[in-house]
Amino acid sequence: EEWLLAYDCFQMEIIELASIIEVVFRDCFEALLFINGLNKSTTYNDYANKIIRKHNGNDFMNVEKANNSYKKAFDINIRDLFEKQVWNNLIDIVNLRNMMVHNNGLVDEHFKSTPTYTRVQDRIDGNLFRLEDSDIATYLNSGIIAVTKIGTEIIANKGLAQGVLLAAMISLNLALISDSI
Repeated sequence: EEWLLAYDCFQMEIIELASIIEVVFRDCFEALLFINGLNKSTTYNDYANKIIRKHNGNDFMNVEKANNSYKKAFDINIRDLFEKQVWNNLIDIVNLRNMMVHNNGLVDEHFKSTPTYTRVQDRIDGNLFRLEDSDIATYLNSGIIAVTKIGTEIIANKGLAQGVLLAAMISLNLALISDSI
């Protein structure tokens, strides 16, 4: 079938998109730490110092964990920045990426236990998710919305002057997204 011919390329695009989202979420978090100044005495400073010292693995790839980090460190609930569909797409990107990387793209019991499976189960063909060009476009759009909204929120909360560095970083990452897709 036609969808199967491009399947490997589409898998790589999902994996790359998940990595871009992880890097942007982590970079924005680190930029906020810089903007806030690590030596300032803030309500969230103790948590911020702990997370810097701790090896956080893939905390920023898992959007729920990233949201918890933003809430604890900066009192920013990134989930509230997005429409439900965008948030669900971000979760789906990560769950699809994990299935592709850890199970060679095969739907297994773990993937079936995710909320993503409930949303896409009608697109399962045998043990593969029918990943098509329109899916890549949808997920890419949600990724761009996520990157833009996080930057906008941080600039709005921290003031334009303090957000200039972050805006430049977001612009660079958006350029990288366009170049990689």
